[in-house]
Amino acid sequence: MKNNSKIIIALSGGLGNQMFQYAIYKWLYIKEYDVYFDTHWYSRSGLLPHECNKLFYFSIENINFIDFSLASKYIDFCKMYKLTDIHSLKLNLFHRYYIIAIYYIKHFLSKIKIKIPQKKYFRNINSLENLDSIIKNLKSNSTYYLTGKFTYYKYPNEINIILKKDFAFNYSLPIEIKNILNEIKEKESVAIHIRRNDYVGDIKRDICSMTYYRNSIEYLFTKYKNLFFYIFSDDYEFCNNNLFFLDNYKIINNNTYDLSDYYDLLLMSNTKHLILSNSTFSWWAAWLNNNYNKTVIVPERYHFDNSWVSPEEIYPSEWIKLAIN
Repeated sequence: MKNNSKIIIALSGGLGNQMFQYAIYKWLYIKEYDVYFDTHWYSRSGLLPHECNKLFYFSIENINFIDFSLASKYIDFCKMYKLTDIHSLKLNLFHRYYIIAIYYIKHFLSKIKIKIPQKKYFRNINSLENLDSIIKNLKSNSTYYLTGKFTYYKYPNEINIILKKDFAFNYSLPIEIKNILNEIKEKESVAIHIRRNDYVGDIKRDICSMTYYRNSIEYLFTKYKNLFFYIFSDDYEFCNNNLFFLDNYKIINNNTYDLSDYYDLLLMSNTKHLILSNSTFSWWAAWLNNNYNKTVIVPERYHFDNSWVSPEEIYPSEWIKLAIN
């Protein structure tokens, strides 16, 4: 029986975040909720190159998008954005200045201590417990707008067979990618993901030291022989200058391809083992990897203070957690 609650999910971030958001979308879709994606977040100026809607990488059926003019009725912009972010929205003038006017009105009312009416069913996800509670208490005949954090292992795990089908790699591959893929399948291959560009200098996210990577590599050598390492990173020069302690490795540089992250995800998901950074992108590479005897090593924290998500909420229990420095 179809559920009569409508749920709008804000699509945002890069490919890894979008895949987590899609996992919640699909879970709700299977439960027969009326569920949609709102993509207005990508109308902002100043986004990083990897921040655009990339769900088209996969041949997903039954995915619904809602027009912003309809979704905006349920968004509490004052909770979702800072004022500078609202100015960066590339919406039509009416929508943008209407939102800015509401923002200033609410700010003024709060200053003079007048209670501000909230959007009744706008929900900002900030923990797994919070998300579980929202889903458990969805009211019938209501429309909800969900934004925030969806980086939890629980929901993808519950529908893992369906998700792996939706996230199948169906694009034809350039000959160079095919050759690397065949090589990866033949060797005792290890994917190492090193995320740099948008993390460098960020006290919460820039946490995976070279000591973490060295210790991860040493751990794998205690279990396996003849390892060959494939390095995936957004900073080729850094890897080239800092991985001198490795003997058998190759830095994969797919930046000349339009689908570079798609190819990276495909290749990483086919290695025998993986060493992850604190990134949803490499998380999905490990989760989609179907090698039964794989070893997956992850940093003991996802962010420096675990304020984003706890290791227990994002990492499967069988993945090996090692110190970040």
